[in-house]
Amino acid sequence: MYWLQRQIYVFFLYKRMTYCKTGFGKACIMKKTIYFSFYVKLTIYLVSSFLLTTEASAQAVKTTIDTTWLKKRIPEMMDSAAVTGLSVAVVQQGKFVWHKGFGRSNNQTRQPVTAATLYEAASLSKVVFSYIVWQLVDQGVLTLDKPLVDYVPLSHIEEVFVKGKVTDARFHKITARMCLGHATGFPNGRYGSLKIGFNPGSNLSYSGEGFTYLQRVVEYLTKKNLEQLAVEYVFGPLQMHHSSYRWQERFTPHMADGHGSQGTVVKHRKQPEARAAYSLVSTAEDLGKFLTAVLNQERLSATIFQEAITPHSKAKSGMLKPLSWGLGVGVFETTEGKGFWHWGDYGTFKAYLVGFPAQQTGLVLLTNSANGLNLGLALSEITVGGDHVPFYVLPFKQYTNPENQIYRAVVDYGVEVALEVYNYYKLKKDRRLTEKTLNNIGTKLLKGGKREDALQMLKMNSLLYPSSYQVYDSLGEVYLALGNKIAAKEYFSKSLSLNPQNWNAARKLRYL
Repeated sequence: MYWLQRQIYVFFLYKRMTYCKTGFGKACIMKKTIYFSFYVKLTIYLVSSFLLTTEASAQAVKTTIDTTWLKKRIPEMMDSAAVTGLSVAVVQQGKFVWHKGFGRSNNQTRQPVTAATLYEAASLSKVVFSYIVWQLVDQGVLTLDKPLVDYVPLSHIEEVFVKGKVTDARFHKITARMCLGHATGFPNGRYGSLKIGFNPGSNLSYSGEGFTYLQRVVEYLTKKNLEQLAVEYVFGPLQMHHSSYRWQERFTPHMADGHGSQGTVVKHRKQPEARAAYSLVSTAEDLGKFLTAVLNQERLSATIFQEAITPHSKAKSGMLKPLSWGLGVGVFETTEGKGFWHWGDYGTFKAYLVGFPAQQTGLVLLTNSANGLNLGLALSEITVGGDHVPFYVLPFKQYTNPENQIYRAVVDYGVEVALEVYNYYKLKKDRRLTEKTLNNIGTKLLKGGKREDALQMLKMNSLLYPSSYQVYDSLGEVYLALGNKIAAKEYFSKSLSLNPQNWNAARKLRYL
């Protein structure tokens, strides 16, 4: 670790001397201050990354937790990942051992996150709903493999769910197991008529519509709405007093607001209707109680719990192809046994839940930031340990990724310092950055409104990779955003000459 710090120090000392040969002058002093500050931050990051790598190498599920160290380490990780607010709950060996909030619930008001802070739980809603269904299966209210149209009059389904006539015969094959396992063939959301994309049960395609369908069937069978069912089967028995599938005004003082990738405040939503797929509002403490109950198989038979964490569907293509789905939760194998998981992504709210049944250990993570899951892997490893396979599949670049590090350097210190960070990575062959990575940074800067920074980053990329059509396409977008149509036309033309199939450049040239 000392050697690592020394190498960083020597690198930045050399750069400081290069820029400030005389050592005098206001500009030079400012430059030294910037480099020293960044040196300290990068040292912390790299040393921390070294420690995390050392910790994670064993990949063992933890049996103890050092909360004193976590209280110090988590804010550092949040700062590196640009996460505004975060709450975490940890279960170990069947006991709910710790929960805590960090950061702010609103960047503008600077209201701190507390134990009472509420978040939009997004798709963790599906896991809580699945727990209700598991209990109903245990009670014989419905079975997993009987077509749902056999439980409810088709006219009712058409009215409350389809919003039209059922014209696809495959609809009559759909079961509760298919809904919970994302194997219905329904889309995740719909605009207009409902379509079935594949033979039900033959594939896996993530679908909120499948959960909505099962919700309507369950409500019909029980003669109760989802909120009533949640209170009866989950919130009441588990004493989750700060959770609801529909908005309640009592939540207002404690509700977190969302934040974009740049920290811009986005007001939370107030869902007027309970939706099994996404409308849950909850706290880390409540969901920690929930996860504890699941891991202890409370209110569940051993049979239905094993069914829930057994793979029943698998994707043939797409992001989720490496993973399998059970009954409402993703399932994966590790060196220490099976794990189940789910993530939540509501734009400016991100969430994650994972459990290891053999060890009765797990984690709940709630964040009010678009960057929230960029620290998910590292946080999971330092709190509960174990293998977290989903983070190698989900489309969230971890904050330790060089792309995110350089992007943050641009945001915090400007392009000049960021390019020095790039040079540092470039010196290490195993950390050489690709054209795609640099292009992604430039594009992200453009979307964040940092047009001049994006221009400098992409210009450098064009010098490094002069044969890449994508680089010139991105430069065209930057110049277009800057209002320089002549330069934009030049770069779009260059991109199209390198790749005549680049439809974006062709479309922009027609516009210009």
